[in-house]
Amino acid sequence: MPDLRKVLTRFVGTVTLLFGLFGGILLRIAPPDTTGLSLAVGFVPFVMLIIFLLLTAVSRQISTARGRTTWLLCGIVFAVLCVPAIFVYPISLGRYTYVPEGDSKARKIHATDEYLTPLAREYVQANPEDSSPARLARNFESDDMIWERHGMEIAQERLMGAYGWLVVSLCSAIFCFAQVIGSGAKTPGRSRAKQATT
Repeated sequence: MPDLRKVLTRFVGTVTLLFGLFGGILLRIAPPDTTGLSLAVGFVPFVMLIIFLLLTAVSRQISTARGRTTWLLCGIVFAVLCVPAIFVYPISLGRYTYVPEGDSKARKIHATDEYLTPLAREYVQANPEDSSPARLARNFESDDMIWERHGMEIAQERLMGAYGWLVVSLCSAIFCFAQVIGSGAKTPGRSRAKQATT
């Protein structure tokens, strides 16, 4: 139980530090909640906690020195995974979302052109200047009239996947490096204690 409390405390501290440093940017860049994606976004911290607990459980089975190496290697792996995610997520956000006309602070999800409904496709052919998602949304009553549901679901999944990839890899890398620093601070004390007993 004490070990679990330490892990949870460090996890909460890591998340608090992240949101404190970045001013809630992880929430602001989350996919727009046009179809209930906020529920999926809310599960991301729990996925991170599962990963942290799993890594901690594995590290407890090996020595302190090897444990530091394990945390360091895991941190490097997550950091490497985070680099492409930093570029992939903005690209996905630009491809699958649009800013409605008259509301520059909002974003809405849209599918790609291959999933246009027959009605929207006919409209675009007759009015090519109105082919952008924002203009289509202005001329139709609902998204269902513009894009097929399957296309919208694909857009949601890809946005959520890219966002989860970014947040999980970033937070996991920071947590792993924090574990390395924390275990390193304890190592000298432990070694002195072993020397004293011998």
